Amino acid sequence: MKLYLDTNIIYNHFVKVVRKEKVPKVYEFLYSNKDAHNYYVSNLTRAEIFRILHSEFNVTSEECYRLWEDFLEALCVKEIIIEEFERKIKFNEIADMLSRSSAGRGIIINLIHLLIAKEGNLIVLTGDKALKGRFKVFYREILTYYEVRKLI
Repeated sequence: MKLYLDTNIIYNHFVKVVRKEKVPKVYEFLYSNKDAHNYYVSNLTRAEIFRILHSEFNVTSEECYRLWEDFLEALCVKEIIIEEFERKIKFNEIADMLSRSSAGRGIIINLIHLLIAKEGNLIVLTGDKALKGRFKVFYREILTYYEVRKLI
């Protein structure tokens, strides 16, 4: 399975690493299945994680990059660089989605993740309820962690 990991799904891993706590079950699951699946993130995900690490935990830039590289390497994650992406994100498509379904703050970033996955024919692995619910009509390949666990 080719899974695009949105920020929601990996956020707690970085928080736990910074706090020196036990890694979350989602990470354990992804790690134990890394040979059976292909994982993807984007540099948008990286930017969101870096914002969290620096703003909320005062992690240095160098440490942000180290933690990110450790994460990519441990799970064999491929990073999609949006600026180099063969297909383009269509912001008009996001506007159209939002004109058809109500949504709260922060959804635009999640819709960009959705479109990155859609353009790459990847399954979005998310914890975002709005993305999974209201926006599945725009791209059906969206799964939650619990749904992926049931498939494996």
